[in-house]
Amino acid sequence: MPEIWVGRLYTPTEGGNDAAMINDYFARNHKYRLGLLGHARSALAFVDDDWQGFGDCALDLQFPASALTVYTAPNVTDVDLYKAEVNSLRSWVQLCAHSSPSGHALRVSGANEYVNYTYFRDTNPPNSHYYNLFCCSAGKYTTPNYVAGWYIFDKAGGGQNLGLAAIASSKSGSMLAFEDFYRPLGQGRCIGDAFVDWWRARGPNHDLNLQRWHYGLVLLGDPTLSWWKGAVPIPEQPQPDDVFDHWPRKMQFRWDPVNIPGAKYTVEVDAIGAISAGKWAEEINRTFGIYHNISGFTHDHSFVGAQRGRWRVRAVIGGQVCSWSPWSYFRFTR
Repeated sequence: MPEIWVGRLYTPTEGGNDAAMINDYFARNHKYRLGLLGHARSALAFVDDDWQGFGDCALDLQFPASALTVYTAPNVTDVDLYKAEVNSLRSWVQLCAHSSPSGHALRVSGANEYVNYTYFRDTNPPNSHYYNLFCCSAGKYTTPNYVAGWYIFDKAGGGQNLGLAAIASSKSGSMLAFEDFYRPLGQGRCIGDAFVDWWRARGPNHDLNLQRWHYGLVLLGDPTLSWWKGAVPIPEQPQPDDVFDHWPRKMQFRWDPVNIPGAKYTVEVDAIGAISAGKWAEEINRTFGIYHNISGFTHDHSFVGAQRGRWRVRAVIGGQVCSWSPWSYFRFTR
């Protein structure tokens, strides 16, 4: 049974080792984890003619049905619609289409229309964060300009690519039984762990048909991510390193919320020396002040003393606890 995941950062140029693209990828990754890259709890299933019975591909196990956009009708799934939809900010895109390393073919009125890698590379990069490409050979990373690479890597100039990870096949075949992948993602697992869960669900014995379909699947990008990692509120008030001298030490913490209806928030406040001299509470595995189930975007607080303090905030969505914002520091002088 599989025990580990492997994530590849293999650029579509320079034999997989384009340093500028890799550095850009990590910069985007960092912004996403700080909540600065945009975020949406929504997904697209774009299913071409031969697989229209797939429906939403089990994306409803990760997202509310109301947050899904699903196209399966053969007279609808054309290239122009896909270009428009993949340019929208979403968490996930599931594309099911005949493909090659150089692009996708969508069947329209008995003929093929094509989305080549050059469109994403030179014209308009995709704007979703994660992709599951049911697209033969789209992930053949040993081919220069392989199309799955252009879903997560960005060349200088042009629009900004927001991609962070993609599941794709490096040969014919792709993922099936999508529920075994999207269910653990909906439960808060990271992409790498969900991919391992999907493989475990295939069992220990792989017949020839299973090998032909699924061997060659690759995980491109950072496997430790999930859509939950980007749902990070941004601290706004007090400003970093603000200094106060008023008494009583009344404060109001304020943050920019995540773009998800119904989110609740948790705020943590820490004060240096309040529990152990010269140390933050976190340094001794303690919590100084933590406040749960906040429905608004502010929290009123009376600080403890004339010393340094800090605060952070995180979202809780449907019971799932998301990532903390970075600590934001302040100080009282009296």
